[in-house]
Amino acid sequence: MAEEQRKSEMKWYVMRAYKNEKKAEELLSGSRGLTYFIPKKKVIRTRERKKVISLEPVIRSLVFVYATQQQVHSEEMKRARKS
Repeated sequence: MAEEQRKSEMKWYVMRAYKNEKKAEELLSGSRGLTYFIPKKKVIRTRERKKVISLEPVIRSLVFVYATQQQVHSEEMKRARKS
């Protein structure tokens, strides 16, 4: 009973998105109401003598997901981690 309750409890999990956070973000945004967070920072770069501001992940390849343990181990989440 306690084991089943633990698996259905919502928690923040840290997941690795191999090489591509954007693809993982796209997959998670379409997932059944999952809440996710990718910490990003503004970065100013110079391209062709112009300043370009872009958002980049603070920690590469990491995605924080608010879900149950069952949702984290689902096939859909496994695809998001491999992206």
